[in-house]
Amino acid sequence: MTSRVGVVGAGVMGADHVRLLHGHVSDAEVVAVTDVDEARSRAVADAVPGARVSPNARALIADPGVNAVVIASHDSTHAELTVAAVRAGKPVLCEKPLAPTVAECVEVVREDDRAGGGLVSVGFMRRFDPAHVALKAALGEGASGRVRVVHRVSRGVTSAPGAVSEFSVTGSAIPPRWPRPARA
Repeated sequence: MTSRVGVVGAGVMGADHVRLLHGHVSDAEVVAVTDVDEARSRAVADAVPGARVSPNARALIADPGVNAVVIASHDSTHAELTVAAVRAGKPVLCEKPLAPTVAECVEVVREDDRAGGGLVSVGFMRRFDPAHVALKAALGEGASGRVRVVHRVSRGVTSAPGAVSEFSVTGSAIPPRWPRPARA
């Protein structure tokens, strides 16, 4: 079965998802793209035969021609749009972070549980990065003692309008495993 994917966000990450899905995933077809910048939406959609520009994220998620969603929009929209996709019964890959706060993450997880679970995946590539895996293991073994300070450097291409330095932490640094909330 071919997944007809809609991509929310046509910036660096969203455009990369479109490129990878179109060029490297045989059972996926990018059918819709949306972004707050319509020209950017158009440029990304025009690179994929048959892809169309959706007027906004909600319309893309509700589109009956879309049966899976990638969310690569601004971090502040992730929780709300992931919940909308889950409520529409569509699998969703949400770029990191799932949400800017733990409370919002809990709500997304609860919504996924209410839908039967398994609809939400988070795009977090660091869990496969050998250096990250080694660091996590060393910290888990207590090799460096108790962590008190973290120094983080991010080398993003550009910052979005309104970006603040905290985004380099909330968007990339993942806390220890949180307990999974009780089912509602």
